[in-house]
Amino acid sequence: MKVRRAHCDRGSSGGSSERAARFEWETVCEVVEVEDQRRWVWNVLGIEGIAATWGFEVEPASDGVLIRQWARLGPGTSGLTIGIANQPNKEARIVARRLSEWLQNMQANREWIRSHVETVTVTAPAPATVTITQPKATPGVNIEPINGPFQSPSGNIRCTTFDSDGRNTVRCEVVEHVWQAPPRSPDCQLNWGDRVELTEDGAAVFSCYGQNLPDPQATLDYGKVATFGSISCTSETVGIMCLDNDTGHFFNVSRDAYQVG
Repeated sequence: MKVRRAHCDRGSSGGSSERAARFEWETVCEVVEVEDQRRWVWNVLGIEGIAATWGFEVEPASDGVLIRQWARLGPGTSGLTIGIANQPNKEARIVARRLSEWLQNMQANREWIRSHVETVTVTAPAPATVTITQPKATPGVNIEPINGPFQSPSGNIRCTTFDSDGRNTVRCEVVEHVWQAPPRSPDCQLNWGDRVELTEDGAAVFSCYGQNLPDPQATLDYGKVATFGSISCTSETVGIMCLDNDTGHFFNVSRDAYQVG
């Protein structure tokens, strides 16, 4: 079977008018298994390989059709594995939150299918199910005490931190990159396209800005983690990833790619 790659999910996020602007995001997937009218399996691609695998199955039943949707994390790094590695004492809470989000989305899929086919089959699908392989926390997380602007070892990614209405915010700029940013928000009349930020309890967003970032005061070495409240930023050779360990929202930026969620 030929593997097909496509944009499997699209969405948008919003932010305050001066601090962050609305932008669109997308997820790239590869369809890896198809059994016509019976089973479909696809991989969600992250910066470091396969972030998750999803499946959708349809099975005939005596009184209609049984619909089953499932998901499995890994083996590549995702926001969930980074969060557990940085705060292993919150593993149960982090996993429970993600499972709840997945179940809500699966139930929404079920209701959409029912609304389109119920008039024909007069059959309500069985409840959605979730299966998950527990990610293993990465041992030996190295916390770096950083309290101000910092940069990646290459100097190509520069970040700053600040308080926003009592919530920690991390904002990072990728000086040189080959990826194309989301379309500029109509509300943004300033600079756009190379800065992403994450505020506690909020989604990662592209920033609309008019000022330079402060000069870095520290370098976050590869393999090190800096924490700012519930947000942790990890420096790797592929870039910098910042994650809100309480909500699971994150951004991952490098010269070659960006990812927000």
